[in-house]
Amino acid sequence: MQIQGYDLPLRYSSEAFNGQYIVAENRLSYLLALSKTPNDIQSRWGIQWQADLKSMPAKQSLQAELWSVQSTFLMPGFGRNQRSSVRLGYQQQARGNYLFASPMLFARGYTNASFDKMMIASFDYKIPINWELNVGRVYFQKRLKASIFVDIAQGERVVKSVTTKQDLQSIGLDLTSQFHLFRFSQRFEVGARCVYRVQNKQITWFPFVLDIGF
Repeated sequence: MQIQGYDLPLRYSSEAFNGQYIVAENRLSYLLALSKTPNDIQSRWGIQWQADLKSMPAKQSLQAELWSVQSTFLMPGFGRNQRSSVRLGYQQQARGNYLFASPMLFARGYTNASFDKMMIASFDYKIPINWELNVGRVYFQKRLKASIFVDIAQGERVVKSVTTKQDLQSIGLDLTSQFHLFRFSQRFEVGARCVYRVQNKQITWFPFVLDIGF
C-alpha cells in the first residue's frame, strides 16, 4: 500500500498517512450446510466458522493487529420454510496508530465503534411470506421476508490503564420484498429495519437495500 499527498495534521485512526506499508490479511473458513430449495431462506441445518487475522508484520510507521473468530449455527424454525440462526463472535485488536475494519457484524441499530476486545451474540428468526403481487408490467413481487433478531454485544477499551466496558443490546425486525422490475431477470431485494435499542430505550427505523441479484 503506497500513500502519497495525504499527510494531514489530523486523521481518523482508520486512515493511513504518507508512506509505504505492507498489510497481511489471513482468513480461514469452513461451511457445512444442507442444500436448500428456492423457497428456503437459508439451509435447514448448517454450521459456518471463520477466523481472521489482520496485521502489519514489517517494521513501519503504521502498526496494528486484529484477530477474530466467529461461528454461525443454522437451524430449522417452527413453521414451513422458517429458519433460525445463532451467531457467536469474539474479536481482539492491538492498540496502535491504525485500526483495521472489523470482519464481524456489529450490533444492529448502533454506529460502528472500535474496541480493544468485543464479544457478540445474535439470534435471528426468518419467516418467508408468500405474497405475489404484479403492478402492470413494471413490478413483479415474488415474496416478502420477515426477520426477527436480537443482538447482545459487549466492548472493552483500555485507556491509560483504565478499563471501560460498554454493553450494546438491540431487538429488531427486518421486512423485505423480493421482486423483479420490468423484464429484468435479476432479482431485487429492498426493505426496512426497525430497531429498539435497549440501552437508551429508543426505536429507530432504517430503510435499506439488501441485495441486487447481478
